[in-house]
Amino acid sequence: MTSRTSVLKPWLISLLVPLLSLWPLTNISATETENLGLRLLPAAQPPAVDGTFNGWDLSGGIFACGDVENQRTNYATWMFAMYDGEQLYLLAHFIDRTPLNNPGQVEGDYGFNGDCLQFRICAGAGTDTAKGRTSHWTCWQGRGDKHVMNVEYGLKFDQGRMKDAQKPSDKQGDNQGDKKGAKKSAKQAFAKDADGGGYVHAMAIPWHLIGPDGWTPKMGDIMRLTIEPNFSLGTTGRLTNKDIFAAGQAPDRVFTFMSDRSWGNASFSTTGKVQPSPVRLSDHREFAVSLVQGQPQVDWTGLIKQTELAGHKPIDFEMPFDGYISLNLFAADGTVARQLLNTAFYTKGKHTVKWDGLSTFSWRNPGDPVPAGDYSWEALVHPGLDLKLVGWAANAGAAPWDGPSGTDNWGGDHGEPSAVAALGDKVFLGWAFAEAGKALVACDLNGKVKWKNSRQGMSGCGEVTADGDYVFGLNRTVIYRLNNNGSYAAWPGKDSPDLKPHD
Repeated sequence: MTSRTSVLKPWLISLLVPLLSLWPLTNISATETENLGLRLLPAAQPPAVDGTFNGWDLSGGIFACGDVENQRTNYATWMFAMYDGEQLYLLAHFIDRTPLNNPGQVEGDYGFNGDCLQFRICAGAGTDTAKGRTSHWTCWQGRGDKHVMNVEYGLKFDQGRMKDAQKPSDKQGDNQGDKKGAKKSAKQAFAKDADGGGYVHAMAIPWHLIGPDGWTPKMGDIMRLTIEPNFSLGTTGRLTNKDIFAAGQAPDRVFTFMSDRSWGNASFSTTGKVQPSPVRLSDHREFAVSLVQGQPQVDWTGLIKQTELAGHKPIDFEMPFDGYISLNLFAADGTVARQLLNTAFYTKGKHTVKWDGLSTFSWRNPGDPVPAGDYSWEALVHPGLDLKLVGWAANAGAAPWDGPSGTDNWGGDHGEPSAVAALGDKVFLGWAFAEAGKALVACDLNGKVKWKNSRQGMSGCGEVTADGDYVFGLNRTVIYRLNNNGSYAAWPGKDSPDLKPHD
């Protein structure tokens, strides 16, 4: 039996994209984790909140990833939790190629647009989110190593908020600054891994910031919890994962923040040093976890599903890389006798599959024995399908998306151009509303983008002006102030770039 293997070139791969609907891709996997709870382990002594693992019991953690087959070593999170009578302790170990590179500023940006941990808790009423106290947390470190723990209360975000729970307060739901008798504040710390492949995010949160007045948990209690680790991709991209879901509920991985029925359970364990729970995937497969020198480690054996073909005629081939192979068997007259492999995933190296001597099967016909004779095979391999840009319209930038330079894309994506101002060698353009795009763009006299901004990531810029020192934008009824390089400039006596009419 003769053979030939071909590697698809990138330009040829791009030509195949329109044929995706005709090309079976059942072997291309991207499976999410779907853990059904998190165990909060008792802390005899408070663990260190300094970015290390000192004092942390890591046996009860869960592993969260949005694509375990391909991204478990690139973008994933280990989540651990402990508790005592005073505080909840959370530690997230992010596996991240570019750790702590959130491009946002804590003064005015949304943390979830880059490296950030979001989590949602309902405490004080067991699993009943209608009766418990709900809090939505967004904890992150931005440019200049500044960090915040933003919290908003109520299932519908309508019961108060704290811009930064690390600041003292004398009542729940409102920062009050340094005041005598202020209640204990939350605390967090960050530290990059020594090998640069991730970072640790640790925090301690007093129970008065989580539960109803006077509530503290007891061993055996349950509260609701779901997590949303976010990652910066490049300079402006974002990846978000969602995990810890309720058993028997279809998880909402898009609008998790408002789908409290799908939030998982966090149980207050009676003992520590527990047997690690397996990693659970959305297809219900589980993978064993063990502790190696105190750190959890997953046995991913069998993760990549490989169909073992029944047959008697071995066919040997060697993959030049981890990727997909389609292999056909040809009769002497050049006709296809059998489509043996169809975009099957194999790792780099030598492999053997077997042919049962039957022709290609279908749901009508299980395949017929082929005549005796000489047969050859050919195969196409590729690392994965990709896209090739043809062009774009109605965008004046260098590209209609945010690229590594941060200056490629132009303008808003939910509204029309609405404002313009010029000063010196810069022109400032405003759009009525932007979500993925940007509401305010600064460019030179040739239209080359210098910087872009959207107030808190979703906003409009209905009016814009500049005075040489600052640029001012109007987002509905709020005037916000920027430096000439597009960074936020807090108003005198405030920690915010926003100026409201009553101020």
